Amino acid sequence: MGLFERFLKNPQAWREASLLTIARVGPPEAQIRVARELAERGRSAPLVRLLNHRVPGVRRAAARGLGWIGDTAAIEGVLADERSDVVRAAMYGALRRAPPARPSIGTCEGPRPILSPFDVPSEADREPGTNRRAHFDFPVLVDGPEGRAALLEHASACPPDLAERLPAVERASGRRLGHAVLEAIGVSGDPRAVPRLIRALEATDVDPGRGFRERHLAAIAFARIGDPSQRGRLIDALRREKRDYEGRPGAGLGIQDPVRCALLWALGELGDARAGRTLVMYLDAVDGHGTHLWAMGALTKVGPQVLPLVAKSLAADEVTAANAAGVIGAYGPSMFADRALTDPRAPVRDAAAVSLGQQPPEDPIDLAIAELQAGHYHGAHDVLEWVWRAAEGQRRTGLQGMIQGATALEHLLRRHPREARSQWAKARGRLRPLGDVWEGVQIGAWCDAMDKLDWDAPPPQAAWPIPTRL
Repeated sequence: MGLFERFLKNPQAWREASLLTIARVGPPEAQIRVARELAERGRSAPLVRLLNHRVPGVRRAAARGLGWIGDTAAIEGVLADERSDVVRAAMYGALRRAPPARPSIGTCEGPRPILSPFDVPSEADREPGTNRRAHFDFPVLVDGPEGRAALLEHASACPPDLAERLPAVERASGRRLGHAVLEAIGVSGDPRAVPRLIRALEATDVDPGRGFRERHLAAIAFARIGDPSQRGRLIDALRREKRDYEGRPGAGLGIQDPVRCALLWALGELGDARAGRTLVMYLDAVDGHGTHLWAMGALTKVGPQVLPLVAKSLAADEVTAANAAGVIGAYGPSMFADRALTDPRAPVRDAAAVSLGQQPPEDPIDLAIAELQAGHYHGAHDVLEWVWRAAEGQRRTGLQGMIQGATALEHLLRRHPREARSQWAKARGRLRPLGDVWEGVQIGAWCDAMDKLDWDAPPPQAAWPIPTRL
């Protein structure tokens, strides 16, 4: 038996100096256990350092430990930057406060809340300073709601022997208590019980209804344990949900979709940016279960390293691009957010603005018309050129025509009649084929008025023709 295996077997027997060493350099599963043991011994300083650990499960254990001790000042300093639902619940539980409502994110369908199957408002379970080891007597369990409640209450105390006891409970239990075992693994956050979760994700020899429920609970438990090394297992499970279970009893009724959604959420909770490639594939999955919303929520948690990958989806269709823009905006101002805010498609701009907490930006054509009305012809040129570069088809043609029309007026302002006439001839060739109205702009009326303009002896600037909206 190796060093860490011996520690995991009996952490109470270890000296404090050894615990502190494991807290600094041990693997995550050992650090989760050592956080609990340090809390039992009332040592808050090493737990404060673990609040910034890269592994969500370690941060959760540290927050819970600080709550048990009653030393929560450091949690306030990191709470605003925490993205994991599970870790935030532990932090609010330690602070004895209910977490706020989940934030909204911009999507192709407008603002939507970030979804979560994690419905526990906080993880407050014992008053600070109590002797937690006094609560480790294993309860007498019966199958049904009472047994489930007793098991979950016991798991919330994080007893050191829970992982060893659960197999016996499951063998002697019915379906409900068997499902509660999977919930208890997540509540306790004990990594030693991960093999049971793996079996639940990979089992194909159970009836579909029970199997879907077990995989759903296992995904949530994986997220609560919060070990990024399990990322590959969750991705494999997503692939199996799509491949192995189509055509089985219950397929086509949508009962496997909640499992996929829980797996997507769990990938986000692990906080591993390497899950980004899988999550991005679901940005266009706009279906009755909101699969795209689960993927978007996950992408907002795995870290800003994923932004360049998400930004590639801005070049996709409008639905996918809008959902990508919502994810990008959730990370705050950036070069990628600027790109989304100036996208020629209104739903994409609006999604980014909602996630950034801004009012949806004005249509660039409206901004350009306002610049023209103010006599800022070069400013109108700049506004339109930015979106023209990303436009295609007829929209690109119309924007280029308006840019050349603004340039013609700028030359007229500078008393360059020949250049003004030349630019308008190019603009007219692009605008006239668009008809009388293009994207709500009265292009025909503007062309008629500009054609009547005397370029060599123009009227006062206030009388120069400007395009208008309907």
